[in-house]
Amino acid sequence: MIAIGPFAFTSTHAGFVEAGSHTPKSSNYGLSRQYSVLRDGSYYTGHTHNLDRRTNEHEVGCGGYTCTRRPVLLVYAKYYASHEEAISAERQTKGRSRAKKEALIAGDRDRVALLARNR
Repeated sequence: MIAIGPFAFTSTHAGFVEAGSHTPKSSNYGLSRQYSVLRDGSYYTGHTHNLDRRTNEHEVGCGGYTCTRRPVLLVYAKYYASHEEAISAERQTKGRSRAKKEALIAGDRDRVALLARNR
């Protein structure tokens, strides 16, 4: 179990997809949007064709937002059938409040809906 902020994660957590556990084999399927929790408690979201590779790039690479905020812990991933869907979801995600992101990661759909209504 890994504890970060208000969350304790295991591979069976409602919002958690363990890196590599559902990576599609086809290059034209399975774009994903992911949330990662960073050392400073911030969230990173992005999209990729290869979740394992991209998570590793954030962990070992440098030059971007995650560079000085490692380690990077993948806490949520959702797969999309098209690039357009993944990009659209990423843009929506980046505009969400921290509370709404945390509710989504925790798999609390009722709280996500409540926060959307109260905006």
